[in-house]
Amino acid sequence: LECADHYYVGGFHPMNIGDTLNDRYRVINKLGFGAYSTVWLVEDLLLKCFASLKVLSANSSANSSELSISQHLQQQQEKGDSHPGKDHVIRIFDTFIIQGPNGTHHCIVTELLGISLNAHAIRSFYRKNHSKFLPNVTKKLAAQAALGVAYLHKCNIIHGG
Repeated sequence: LECADHYYVGGFHPMNIGDTLNDRYRVINKLGFGAYSTVWLVEDLLLKCFASLKVLSANSSANSSELSISQHLQQQQEKGDSHPGKDHVIRIFDTFIIQGPNGTHHCIVTELLGISLNAHAIRSFYRKNHSKFLPNVTKKLAAQAALGVAYLHKCNIIHGG
């Protein structure tokens, strides 16, 4: 769990299991958190499916272009493009803004994915497996990442400092 100190004016938005956001997304469970956001398992009450909801801290929302980039990506994804990298980029379902006791928070709803590669590596390590990804798996992961980056570039989205 994250430290309660993250919940201050400008910080994380307080959420409870069962909360409904944007009259559509019911919070089921917490999936995780990072320095700038919390991530929640939600049920989309309109489409009757599960999704992931990222809620940025108020300070991050004020200083981040993540919401506008997500909105742009969502528009590109809805065009029906057949680019081979499209399937290797997370699907954006919705974006919205909420007002809470700690400020204004940007929210991004995406498809629900499995564990990260980092989490997989950590689990392998603690299982005393110490095995790295097999070379053929590593090659497939690298190829899929390259396809995803190519699709993002086609959408005029780049990562930079």
